[in-house]
Amino acid sequence: MRRLVVLFCMVLLYSAVYATERPKLIVGITISQFYPEWIKNYEYELGSGGLNRLLKHSKELRADYNYFYTQSGTDQATIYTGTYPADHGIVSHTWYDRMSKDLVENIDSDTTPVHLKMLTASAYMRMNNQFSKAYSIAMRPEEALMSAGTYANNIFWFDNVNGKIRAAQFFGEPPSWLNSLNRRINADSLLIAGWMPLTNELQYKRNSMSRMAAKARADFYYDLGELKSGYQKYQVLNAVPYANDIVTECALELMKRERLGLDKETDLLMLSFSTLDYMNRDYAINSKEFKDLVMRLDRNIERLLTDLDERCGPGSYSIFLTVTEGRELLPVDLAQYNMSGNYFSIYRSVALLKSYLKLLYGQGEWITSYNSGQIYLNRELIQKNKLNLADFQSSVAEFMADFEGVSKVITASELQLLSADEGDASLIANSFYSKRSGDVFFTLEHTWVPILQDVEDSYCRYSKRRYVPIYFYGYGADKIEKNACRMIDVLPTICRLAGVTLPYNINGSSLLD
Repeated sequence: MRRLVVLFCMVLLYSAVYATERPKLIVGITISQFYPEWIKNYEYELGSGGLNRLLKHSKELRADYNYFYTQSGTDQATIYTGTYPADHGIVSHTWYDRMSKDLVENIDSDTTPVHLKMLTASAYMRMNNQFSKAYSIAMRPEEALMSAGTYANNIFWFDNVNGKIRAAQFFGEPPSWLNSLNRRINADSLLIAGWMPLTNELQYKRNSMSRMAAKARADFYYDLGELKSGYQKYQVLNAVPYANDIVTECALELMKRERLGLDKETDLLMLSFSTLDYMNRDYAINSKEFKDLVMRLDRNIERLLTDLDERCGPGSYSIFLTVTEGRELLPVDLAQYNMSGNYFSIYRSVALLKSYLKLLYGQGEWITSYNSGQIYLNRELIQKNKLNLADFQSSVAEFMADFEGVSKVITASELQLLSADEGDASLIANSFYSKRSGDVFFTLEHTWVPILQDVEDSYCRYSKRRYVPIYFYGYGADKIEKNACRMIDVLPTICRLAGVTLPYNINGSSLLD
């Protein structure tokens, strides 16, 4: 009997320790194309319960992606696999497949990220504990899928065609609560409302002011019904702050319906917020539109924190917040500070390159594709003409190096001969996946950015901003003593927080060690 009492006490003691040795819920928040300085710029205009609360009580580190060509999708894959594109294989939004001789998107469909070559945090947590739950939410399927990987409970994103939140078929039948959520979001009502500053919108709602009067007083107003012409019907919602409202509504409903953070098993929720999506470059960084976006995002963060406090209890959950495809200063921004910048068109530069190669090597389609600072060569044609691939790559590199705005050029052949720590070449090497990457890589000067004027230019959209802040809040944040990290350190930190054995094939290290 005495042994049973002792054993019972030990079990109670173990349960008490177990309940406090890991967070109930880990929430990962990424914001695509965000300019981190906005938070400090608008610090005194934000509320106390959202971004200011999170930043004031968090551990801030300077995170290094440690590769060129940061992009949403690619960056989420890096964060949640703990590896570089050279290992997880997501080198860009699209890449040229030499076997099919066609462009391939980084997700084959909206059901599963079959091109992702590494397991994610969702998989490691659920492999370790079958009762742990993992979900991902984003406006774009690319970001939701690359965050969650292939072994989550489900993922959700916004369908631009029907204006509803969708769930991936790959993970089974959609939950029954999804229909009621979509009725509450009501994408049509958001289109009708249009976009005006939050302050004007609040005046309109509180004072029973007519919408016409509110529009007249507003610093700006966008008729979303007119803007949607030429796009998929609901795509315009990606380009306004309502996108983050939709993600937030879905997150709150999901946590409630799936009972996240309500037991002793650590759950994982991955949220991807956006910054005006394809309209991101239409405004200067100090524009009223961006200020409004930050103030509305602040309200979304406050709603999440309030719900998490009630759900898990303060200090019983962990949050990390960081930026993917961080926004750079554009020429229009630099001009305000008497600094000249410019736009680089890979479409036009490749057109000149093709003419040059025809003069040098004869008629033929020597270039098969290009994107994100990468040029793909027609290797079959090069081989057919009995040309040396490395020499051909060098000819292309020498031509590209002469373009104004181009900073560095390196070939795939040169990359394979370099060590892992040879300056900027190592950044390109971390982005290099031989079966999917190009033959020649180039980077732009800091004051130059890829232009998004021609349709083909969209393939080249990326950010050169490799350093961004990352904030750790809540459980475990006080145990982080470092002030800088690599972005690949996030995954092992998640694993350590959740009590999961660190994967053997990742590049990063836990920030809690």
